[in-house]
Amino acid sequence: MSVLNPSRCVLAMIFLFWITGCARDLATSTSVTPPSTPSYTEANVDDNHASGIVLLYERSGGIAGIHDEWKAYSDGRFELNDGTIETLNPQELDGVLEELRKLGFFDLEMKINPFDSCADCFSYRLLVNFEGQTNEISWNEASTDTPVNFKEILTLINTLLMNFSN
Repeated sequence: MSVLNPSRCVLAMIFLFWITGCARDLATSTSVTPPSTPSYTEANVDDNHASGIVLLYERSGGIAGIHDEWKAYSDGRFELNDGTIETLNPQELDGVLEELRKLGFFDLEMKINPFDSCADCFSYRLLVNFEGQTNEISWNEASTDTPVNFKEILTLINTLLMNFSN
């Protein structure tokens, strides 16, 4: 008769915890309380607009609990995640914002769906103020209902961030 040794039991338990932690939440009950999604209040959006912030991009989560935030200001200042300030040509920034407008960013209505969850995923938030229009969207890596042009929007933002990577 074969008996499991203690180290195999421990490995099996770790594996089971890892598998269940990475599984999607398949709950379908409407009584499930959605996770709190950080959101700017209207007053905070106004504060950001008043302070000259025209683009705010935030990434949080992952296994390490990362929280990154980048801010672009109307005068060309670009505040990196570590708090350092770089300078961006204001015309280049306006070009990015105009391209976001053309891609329909200000018509998007994306919020994190509480049923699109997974352990250790990143959640994202993008706030843009441009020519009197303001919109904020949020999503996570498990989001399944992203619009067709969403990949183009992310590529545009990531290209902007790459200008400042080391």
